[in-house]
Amino acid sequence: MAILLVAGALAWSLGSTPPAIAETLSSGLLAAVERTRGWGWPGALALSLLYIPAGIFLIPGTPITFATSFTFGFAVSLPCIILGSNLGAIAAFVAGRTVLRTSVERRLAARPRAHAMLAAVDVGGLRLLVLLRLSPLIPFNLLNVALGTTRVPLARYALGTFLGMLPGNVLYCAAGASLGSLAAALAGEADLGTPGKILLGIGALATVMAAFGIGRAARRATEKASG
Repeated sequence: MAILLVAGALAWSLGSTPPAIAETLSSGLLAAVERTRGWGWPGALALSLLYIPAGIFLIPGTPITFATSFTFGFAVSLPCIILGSNLGAIAAFVAGRTVLRTSVERRLAARPRAHAMLAAVDVGGLRLLVLLRLSPLIPFNLLNVALGTTRVPLARYALGTFLGMLPGNVLYCAAGASLGSLAAALAGEADLGTPGKILLGIGALATVMAAFGIGRAARRATEKASG
């Protein structure tokens, strides 16, 4: 856990996860798998709760899903992954609204398009939030903390996050349970098969719909400001 927090803090400060840190995280995750392998569902829950620090420090959560579902199977892992990933997303949102707010706003100020997208989410409602969650083009954890700087209520964020993440939770969990090698998956060398193709199709459709939704919400915001 200490390695995860330190590496995550470095990743946040650098804006990405350098290869050396990514390798350290993978090694730490494999060690956690070995430690919890015989625990049953409490082990699956323990692994999935790593989503909380991962969400705050912008560490990708997919490896956690793969590790959990590969080790404990689909049926045991899915409810734990749903709980852990949603708690991680909420923790990141709260951090973006509080302790990370100044840092996030400073970064957004240099990215007008990202700032405009978030402004659109303020008036776009639950449907737009769900579509953004389904799009693979927007880094998941970065969106979490960025949404914390908006006026989106926590309850709407939590519901939209749950609905938007659910297909990915199911499909990634199914893909992880069918992996031949966890180490290969953590190294980005695994073929996700049918679940990956389905998720890619859902994400592509959601991206197109989200683009239209953002444009419409932006026009409404402009009209409201000028009228």
